[in-house]
Amino acid sequence: MDFYVVAFTDSPTRRRRVNGRSYHAIGGDRLFAIGERRSTVPSLTDEELRHQHEVVLRFAADLSAILPVRFGALTSRTALAEMPPQLVQRLVDGLDDVRDRVQMTVRFIGDPRPVGPAARAGSGRDYLQSRRAAMSPDLPEDAAASLRALRSIAVRERLEPGVGSLLATAYHL
Repeated sequence: MDFYVVAFTDSPTRRRRVNGRSYHAIGGDRLFAIGERRSTVPSLTDEELRHQHEVVLRFAADLSAILPVRFGALTSRTALAEMPPQLVQRLVDGLDDVRDRVQMTVRFIGDPRPVGPAARAGSGRDYLQSRRAAMSPDLPEDAAASLRALRSIAVRERLEPGVGSLLATAYHL
């Protein structure tokens, strides 16, 4: 029977039933996969994604570190046991980063900013500079001030440009 992983943690945890489905952790030592036994991937409906979110929240209530697996992953116990050491280390490092922390998401909404002219074909350097500029949203001063204030309490920030009236999304840990 395959195992559908919804999260990773570094602590043993007890089995839980969520909406009639049984979830438990397998693994050991430095890394545990949280999931359920099943042979097929569930349909990725809004209902299923809300269910997976509920599973992660239930486990997170008792754990100091948990990394959700976005949309889940169907695998085997053997594949989990044979994960490359580099991947295990990345997950363990990620768990260290999130331990006893929460994520906060801020979406900046406003009037769409005018789009400058498209960059003309040029050198590779010009192209890379235009790509970097596109990934750095031009925010109004009040939004930029909010980001500066949040940086004093955040250990990590990721800023994604938006489209239209969504100017940007900031993720803080």
